[in-house]
Amino acid sequence: FALLAGLRRGELCGLSWSDVNFKAGTVVIRNQWQRNRTTGAFELTPPKNSKTRTLTPAKTAMLYLQLQRNLQNNWKRIAGAAWADSGAVFSDELGNRLSPQTVYCSLKAVAKSIGRPDLRLHDLRHTYAVMSLEAGTDLKTLQENMGHHSSAFTLDRYGHALDSMKRAAADSLDEYVKKLQEA
Repeated sequence: FALLAGLRRGELCGLSWSDVNFKAGTVVIRNQWQRNRTTGAFELTPPKNSKTRTLTPAKTAMLYLQLQRNLQNNWKRIAGAAWADSGAVFSDELGNRLSPQTVYCSLKAVAKSIGRPDLRLHDLRHTYAVMSLEAGTDLKTLQENMGHHSSAFTLDRYGHALDSMKRAAADSLDEYVKKLQEA
């Protein structure tokens, strides 16, 4: 899901089922799960830039969320009264919200098993942005999906991905001009 939605680690951990609308195919990012620097306890806080945003993820991403929901319902059935109803999309087998460090360690274990021990969770966010641009997502939509303050920041960060798109745009313009000449 992280690869297909481009969320930050705290946003993944802060995602609640009340933020997911399967019927509309949307996910609202309204929280992140962060450690309070004073108390040391984890808490839900507004996302970076304090800006709630609504995503319309790819259908495949929504399918992964449905699979997660089914898995969690199974865990809930098995846990019975021990189930902690945190409302978290990503939880442990007892329903407790995952810490960002737990997500990080889990990803590192998977990455190591596929021969990519250097992979970071933020790399999935970066890959999402590049894939989105290559798939034709406009810069403003990507900026909003990523939760960046401005499209200028998004362009500065991911503009290198646009280089391959420049050739495709030039080829497309050539085709258009050819059609005009033939008409």
